[in-house]
Amino acid sequence: MRKYLFTKEEEKQICDEYFSKEKPYISTLAKKWCCDSTTIRNVIIRNGYSLRTRSEVIKGQKRSEETKQKIRRKIIQHYQTHPGPFKDTKPELKMKEILDSLGILFEHQFRVRNCLFDFYILNTNILIEVDGDYWHGNPAKFSSLNKMQKEMKQRDIKHNKIAFDNGFILLRFWENDILKKDDIVRNKIYKRLKNLS
Repeated sequence: MRKYLFTKEEEKQICDEYFSKEKPYISTLAKKWCCDSTTIRNVIIRNGYSLRTRSEVIKGQKRSEETKQKIRRKIIQHYQTHPGPFKDTKPELKMKEILDSLGILFEHQFRVRNCLFDFYILNTNILIEVDGDYWHGNPAKFSSLNKMQKEMKQRDIKHNKIAFDNGFILLRFWENDILKKDDIVRNKIYKRLKNLS
């Protein structure tokens, strides 16, 4: 690591690179200039500039659709190879609220034959899946599906079969319905439970 100060010309060059069209990360500049990230930050601030916010850095990076698909695929692979618990999504949190409002006891992230389901209603044979509009390709929002969404549909079919083969009723709800039409979702769950009694 470089321990000495930069010359004025070097500091100007670092600032110019930081605010260039490419918008490099501070860590990238630190590697290039053989120093640590704190030194680069200090150079930028010492020269009267403000550091970019994280959102400005991300906004400055244009990702191709192919890159976005790769990122999404890696996320799915991670979920498939690392069995939960995962951080709750916004629709999952809303579903918890709905179930709580109905006074329903449930288990979140319930496993059946190595498949993880979002919710299991205790003392019943009912499973609930919360399907994200993008990830699962909500037909109300997507007229055609990309490769990743098609793969997710196949996974959903497998989950449906495993639930059925093991004597479970599987209720699926779209993210949009959970977040914007929660009264309809609540009524469907209530009616299904009422039919069991």
